[in-house]
Amino acid sequence: MVWAKMETNTLTSTSLDINLGATTPFTAKKFTQHLFHGIDDGTGSSGDCVTRTRPDNTGGTAYAHRVSEDGSADSTFTSQDGIYHALNVATDDHFIIDYICGITGEELLQIGFFIDAVASGATSAPTRAEIVNKYTGTPEFTSLYNNNTRGTTIGYEFDVGSNATILTGDETEIATLQDGTIFEETDTNKAYIWSSSSQTWTQL
Repeated sequence: MVWAKMETNTLTSTSLDINLGATTPFTAKKFTQHLFHGIDDGTGSSGDCVTRTRPDNTGGTAYAHRVSEDGSADSTFTSQDGIYHALNVATDDHFIIDYICGITGEELLQIGFFIDAVASGATSAPTRAEIVNKYTGTPEFTSLYNNNTRGTTIGYEFDVGSNATILTGDETEIATLQDGTIFEETDTNKAYIWSSSSQTWTQL
């Protein structure tokens, strides 16, 4: 499986949201990978980031997830309004990786990993969390919204440089061969040369 970039969004000003496909929806895919790097803008109180992810910005109560933080026992949450990646707020720099499966006729399934730097320096260990989630809405999403739900005013925003990226695994790998490439078939001891202009192999 080859991962290909569908869209990326890097903040150039502070914002409560980092969205993908909001302006121009992307093509729905069966398998996607979501990468998210959130930076606390540092102007509010300690612990300013609670990142919630929503396919097509759909809220309601269509989500259920299970999460473990720092190896603790699982906590379960049902009838939620989005995908939450940790039990507690992120105090600073945090990073999320989500693998998402959205197949027609099935519930959307997601498995994710979260790390929070907690504090700068090697004397402070980061916090980790693992999460699995299901979404009972339309699995073929064409946008993905990331919201900071810690607050709704300035002081509770993602900082400049925070980034969201979505990749797809539903792509075919294409190899580009240099004109004149020679291939030898060891089973038959025959050799072939590649023509980039005609896109064909010719036996030597």
